[in-house]
Amino acid sequence: MRQLIQAVKFCAERGVFHGDIHAGNILVIQPRLELKLIDFGCARPITSEPFKSRDYGGAIVYTPPEILRDPTFFPNPAYVWTIGLILYEILHRRLAFTNTRSIIIGKLKTDLTLSSACLELISQCLVRHPEKRLQLHQVEEHQWFNPTSPNPAQQLDKRRKH
Repeated sequence: MRQLIQAVKFCAERGVFHGDIHAGNILVIQPRLELKLIDFGCARPITSEPFKSRDYGGAIVYTPPEILRDPTFFPNPAYVWTIGLILYEILHRRLAFTNTRSIIIGKLKTDLTLSSACLELISQCLVRHPEKRLQLHQVEEHQWFNPTSPNPAQQLDKRRKH
């Protein structure tokens, strides 16, 4: 997951929205287990302007809800949604959502044997409102990746209260 996040950040920092990240577009190279994103057929340059949702070309079950319900979307929250879906899929061995209706209003069924930090990370990536979702840099800083670090979302909440 750390390599996937780094690959997504690499794209975002270079002004590229991949547009179709899913398990089939992640290549793992043996023997060093290096992760590579492949198939940039839906990629677009990132600008300060939002993308038009009608132009989204990614796999439907990985589509962020804002693309299905709003006329525009921003790439970084869409990236975070996709990261959350991939993490969910890896740990649950199934897709989080199977159709557009479940993406927009479906209940996320999580394996309660996973750590609370892991469940929190998944749920914070899969918040349906993009402005409430973790930001891309916060995903890698999350407590699940750094068990001795405080959770960035909790730190943000503490700052808001003061």
